[in-house]
Amino acid sequence: MSQQVAEREALRDASSRARGIAWGVAGPLVTDGVRRGDPQSLARIGDVLRARIAEGRVSHIVVWDEDGRILWMSRGDLAGQSYDLSRDAMTALTTQRAVAHLPEETAPHDADLFAEPGQLEVLVGSVGADGEPFLFEAYLPADRIAADRAAVLPRLLGLGIGSVALLLALLVPLALRLAGRVDEAQRRRTRALGRSVESWRHQRLLLAQDLHDGVIQDMAAISMGMSLLEGRSLDDAASREVLTRVVGSARRGEASLRSLVVDLAPRQLETRGLADAVVDLARQHRDQDLDITVSYARDVRVPDGSGILAFRVVREGLRNVVKHAAAGSVLVDVRPGAQADTIEVEVLDDGAVPPAEGALASGQGLRLLAETIEDVGGSLTLGRAPGGGTRLAAVIPFVRTQPALA
Repeated sequence: MSQQVAEREALRDASSRARGIAWGVAGPLVTDGVRRGDPQSLARIGDVLRARIAEGRVSHIVVWDEDGRILWMSRGDLAGQSYDLSRDAMTALTTQRAVAHLPEETAPHDADLFAEPGQLEVLVGSVGADGEPFLFEAYLPADRIAADRAAVLPRLLGLGIGSVALLLALLVPLALRLAGRVDEAQRRRTRALGRSVESWRHQRLLLAQDLHDGVIQDMAAISMGMSLLEGRSLDDAASREVLTRVVGSARRGEASLRSLVVDLAPRQLETRGLADAVVDLARQHRDQDLDITVSYARDVRVPDGSGILAFRVVREGLRNVVKHAAAGSVLVDVRPGAQADTIEVEVLDDGAVPPAEGALASGQGLRLLAETIEDVGGSLTLGRAPGGGTRLAAVIPFVRTQPALA
């Protein structure tokens, strides 16, 4: 493309040079005497034009009248001969513009008598001193064309290479920034996967602890009670008391197992949605002498991933209330977020107040949950509730993927 632009620039420069000679030098010398073949008039125009040729900028000049007759030429003896002018020659005469052709292009007129290999030919329409039009034909040497190309091409190449370099300078930082974002997203996914695995490991520990402290102890009590009943009559008051305890332990064990199963895999969350799952979760904890109020905006449509995170916040909040807060009442509030495509969850109790600093870091379950929510662009905070007690609050953006329930 730079080569083509350089050739066009060479044509433009040659046309401008030939037009300047035609109008500024030859025009005032083309008189009625030149048209009649007057020797003095021809000698005068010949001296001036040959001086321009001697400068090396033009190699050959031919002056024509509008009928195709040669009035003067710098070499050869064809003056006075007539030839058919081509369409380009007639265009130059009628428009008084310059028409230039590269050496490899077809000659612009039928009298192709003067061109040498590699020369550039320019036709210019002009007006003589007598007011009549004439055709000025100039040939430029091949080395002049090459010099024009050589002068233009480096500048164009420099501009092109500079533009490419500038484009690269603009694109490379963007590409690096994009690659950095991709790497950061990959690292976030890796961290999220690691935290999910760690969260599941933690959940397994909690499950083992709950089974050991709850169901296993009840099963052990049932076993001991049954052994005491062996060989005894149920009419005995002590036996009846042991039987009562055994039945109570069995019922508590069954309730604990059901609670663990529902807690780990809430079917309502999959089949009926977040609202019913939260209500069922609250109902389970009401059996532990807790007055739980659930506030849920029914018009909220929450994606599956956000619903699982919201359920985990409520589950972890109620679990901490039961184990640590010694509270009498709890408020669970699930509502649309202040920002679009977000959901806000609050668990407020009237029990013990958590420490002001490092509250989330004090529990592994809350810490893992907070990191999981942060990975999707949300936040989880634990602090003092208005009027006393504890406030666990989360802002969860809408996400479609389903994080682990652990």
